[in-house]
Amino acid sequence: MGASVSNVSFLLIKEFIFLLLIASAIGLPITWYFLNNWIETFVYRTTIGSGPFVLATLLAAFIVVATTGFRAMKAALANPVDSLRDE
Repeated sequence: MGASVSNVSFLLIKEFIFLLLIASAIGLPITWYFLNNWIETFVYRTTIGSGPFVLATLLAAFIVVATTGFRAMKAALANPVDSLRDE
């Protein structure tokens, strides 16, 4: 309906990144708590920094942007006549 490919892609990616941030905000503290308790059972203890958690979130964000962007561009560039013909 007049939206450009970049607009459609951005809207979809923004939605999925928002969901990723919510999932990270819920999952990362729980993961840190259980991982910290598990590490305390070992004789040689170490601390858990925020680096692995940030890296995991950034890697997940990259995967979300790559897959969602690819699918959004594929859908936005598709000819609507081909979809309507099959239905």
